[in-house]
Amino acid sequence: MKEFDLVYFLSRFYGINNSTLNRKKLSHEDVEILFPDVRTCPFRDVTKEEIYNGNILMVYDRKNIIRYYYNPYMDIENNYEFNNDEISKPNIDISNIDNLSKNELLSYRRKVKIYDLRRLYNILTKKIHEKKKLEPRIYREEKEKLKIKESYYD
Repeated sequence: MKEFDLVYFLSRFYGINNSTLNRKKLSHEDVEILFPDVRTCPFRDVTKEEIYNGNILMVYDRKNIIRYYYNPYMDIENNYEFNNDEISKPNIDISNIDNLSKNELLSYRRKVKIYDLRRLYNILTKKIHEKKKLEPRIYREEKEKLKIKESYYD
């Protein structure tokens, strides 16, 4: 079980960052007035399992009074039903992987990481490393070409 102070809780979970928020002055009552969208959890609904799972957070204020808040990242009220189309993993064609640029490989790798396709992720990572090794050589070749072109003008 982890406890958070009120200022850290507001900045970490709600993105409320302000230099005027002070740990020594802010209380739970102030949060109710200033930020009405921050949802507190009644004490009767608090269970150890909910706290261990991270659905409910323990937050203390300037007086070291602990109050329980719902975790805003765990959307408790909305139970979404997903279609099979949303859950299915994408088909990424890597047959022309050698023709892709480093930036295209990086974007594919990002997508693959989201869908947790480890084998494909490793393949893309190896190709990206190969492209990175080639970059200095390509740069030198381009530089030589420019020198040759400039020599024609001299």
